[in-house]
Amino acid sequence: MLESQWFATTVRQLFGNTNPAIPVPEVWSMQHPVLYTLIWVVIILLVFVPLSISQYRRASA
Repeated sequence: MLESQWFATTVRQLFGNTNPAIPVPEVWSMQHPVLYTLIWVVIILLVFVPLSISQYRRASA
């Protein structure tokens, strides 16, 4: 449930659709949703780019 909330908050923040009446959550990921999303993108790339490169080298050899 929390994952969908930070994603929705990220999209709202990127499009400028935030509601100032809603209190800021105490969870770090909800306070900084764009940074949290970018961190996850970097982690996923750090894992899967080397795996895909090694798979490509193995297949082309």
